[in-house]
Amino acid sequence: MYSCEADIDCLDPGSPDNGYQVGVSSFVHGSTVEFKCDLGYELIGVSQLTCSNRKWDTELPQCQGQQKDGIMAFANSGGFVPDYYWDLSGKCSINDNDPTLCSFSCADGKVYSVVGDLNGELFTSQAALTEAPTNSPHRCAYQSNGDSVVNFGNFEGECLSRIADCPGTTKGISISVWLKINQALNTGERYYFSSGAHSRSGRGVALFSDSNSDIDLRFQVNEDAINFPWFVDIPFPDNVWFHAVFTFVQYTRLVAYIDGVEVARSETPDTSTFLLSWQYKCKSHYISLHCVNVLTL
Repeated sequence: MYSCEADIDCLDPGSPDNGYQVGVSSFVHGSTVEFKCDLGYELIGVSQLTCSNRKWDTELPQCQGQQKDGIMAFANSGGFVPDYYWDLSGKCSINDNDPTLCSFSCADGKVYSVVGDLNGELFTSQAALTEAPTNSPHRCAYQSNGDSVVNFGNFEGECLSRIADCPGTTKGISISVWLKINQALNTGERYYFSSGAHSRSGRGVALFSDSNSDIDLRFQVNEDAINFPWFVDIPFPDNVWFHAVFTFVQYTRLVAYIDGVEVARSETPDTSTFLLSWQYKCKSHYISLHCVNVLTL
């Protein structure tokens, strides 16, 4: 005689910090659970676990903060591989050695592109550097005194300057950037990142502060001329490095993350703002990086 033992289901394995389960309906024997990380975090370990007689076949993965310096732009808010990514470590190309002293960047006045093949041009001959975040693979990071601007070129007809030109049915965009802002020294109106305006029907994105209007830090999306702009005001740690991600899904929501944690969300546009002024303020469709990383010494 013999006996057979029924297969036993598993318990919920949970989710990694700064991550989540995808499309889970049950934890029965033989089922698989997939995991993904929040924006700004990278999955470390196996992305799927399989249930076998009450046990999961491997350990829960982890979600670690991305250790990159620079700015990334994702077409469509669900993207994890950027359409554009610019390095802000002071090197002239990806093959250069990192600067040994954080005093001056590439002598050619370049900010090189890792993804997207569009290098940035400094309006000044060189930009000063400062110490990079402690978890960065680089020693230095780009520093602006508020006057030096990096121009990344013409993005007319692209998602960065006009949300309507984003690919897919559900249109959106995400921007990822490392920042360190001394709030006391950033007085008046300061633009840290802006894509300018594509046309009257597309005004792009901008990250800015304005002490005259009590705006500490605001990310704004102007999707078209018919609809009002969207924005979120963002609390941030003063004068220390932080990683910011801004995600916009057209007509639906705008969300801001600081170091992987959601800090602000808007699900309606701002109906009190008249958009025509934006058209004249940001007339070009060129991306400018005004004061990313360390601002105004």
